[in-house]
Amino acid sequence: MNTAHKNQYVPASQMEDDLSQLQLEVAHRADELWRREGNGRGSDVEFWLQAEREVIEHRLFSAETGA
Repeated sequence: MNTAHKNQYVPASQMEDDLSQLQLEVAHRADELWRREGNGRGSDVEFWLQAEREVIEHRLFSAETGA
């Protein structure tokens, strides 16, 4: 994992923007998963958690590879 930003100051407004962007990415991915599975009821939490894993893994991989 890239630790270049570990000791750098990040303004709260930037952190809020980053969090909002992350939530949007997760929401879009969860919706894709939900639609792919036929709009099944009762699985919204599972789709959200899977989407979180995928989005975070993608971000970590991108940070590590510089992609």
